[in-house]
Amino acid sequence: MKRIFFESHDMKDRIHIYHHTVLKKKPADYVVGFNWHENIEILCIADGAGYVLCNGNKRKVTKEDIFVINAHELHGITTEDTLEYHCVIVKSDFLAANGVHTPELHFPNLIQSKELFSLYMNVVQEITTESKYRDLGIRAQILELFVYLMRNHLTESHVPAQEPGALESIKKSVIFLHREYARKLTLDEIADASGLSKYHFSREFKKATGSTVTSYLNMVRCQHAKLLIASGEHSVHDAAIMCGFTNDSLFSKTFQNVMGCLPSKIKSKQSFAIH
Repeated sequence: MKRIFFESHDMKDRIHIYHHTVLKKKPADYVVGFNWHENIEILCIADGAGYVLCNGNKRKVTKEDIFVINAHELHGITTEDTLEYHCVIVKSDFLAANGVHTPELHFPNLIQSKELFSLYMNVVQEITTESKYRDLGIRAQILELFVYLMRNHLTESHVPAQEPGALESIKKSVIFLHREYARKLTLDEIADASGLSKYHFSREFKKATGSTVTSYLNMVRCQHAKLLIASGEHSVHDAAIMCGFTNDSLFSKTFQNVMGCLPSKIKSKQSFAIH
């Protein structure tokens, strides 16, 4: 599966995406899942602690915190230890059909509310439990969650940590990096793709992503290399070359720093096939 930097969320007949994640600290300091999308995403912290970067703001999250990611906000998550969280992404078309227009909504990112936490866990309960009228129950609980959010936490204005123009420039650079990662890239070239000067770009990129440009590019390359190796169709050497690394030694060192293990330790999916 390709790593996605802008998520279109093709849900087909579904109204939500849900996942439960236990995130552990990586040796390298970078934010995982860095992307943006038009649907509202709501995180609920089950245990541990970590940080969410959202439109240039870095906010600490701990157990029972709710973190709302509004439409088109650039975001990612990281931890210095272990972070367990639930994630629910709600289809904007579903909300629109019920009179809730996602682009017009804005909520504070970090919300601490026992009532909201309880409503969120009701959503999770419906999603994760097979019961009669489950789909109807999910719809009802999601709408109840949004009614509470709109009545108690809807805001009229939003001032991002970065100016909107800079955020759009960083999005352009992220798209460029995910498209061109397989070849040699210079900072000048990446900055040109963003439309910012090299020095302004480096500062704004770090503010938005929590990573230097080099660290982020290495993360992208290693993520793609991992998928190639795991497919069983490419050797470690081939994956390194295909993902922009000039030699095996540099690749192994970078991969271990980013992913926490040597590339040779990645298990091929084919090794689990029954012959």
